[in-house]
Amino acid sequence: MRKILFFLFILVVAVFIGLALANEPSFVLFQFNRLSIAFPLWLFILLVVIFIYLSWLFYKILRALFLTPQKLKNNIVKMQQRRAIKRQMRAIDKKITQAQIKK
Repeated sequence: MRKILFFLFILVVAVFIGLALANEPSFVLFQFNRLSIAFPLWLFILLVVIFIYLSWLFYKILRALFLTPQKLKNNIVKMQQRRAIKRQMRAIDKKITQAQIKK
């Protein structure tokens, strides 16, 4: 329910922003020496959002690439520890059953 309300809120805000941008065409101007570039405001906002998303995605990919070997190593160590504990438990159970049989 919360996700639906959040989605509706975002949708309403996006519609109001879209209507405001449609009524007043605004521009963002970048100027460096003799070079000047003008973007419509909606395009600039879209480019900023895309840049933020791609930066986040790049961060996640780099993090996965560099942390994966350590995670694999940790998982292998944990698996080896579990196997060692199981072997110890089996050996203890075997000794107990042999001791019970001898009695």
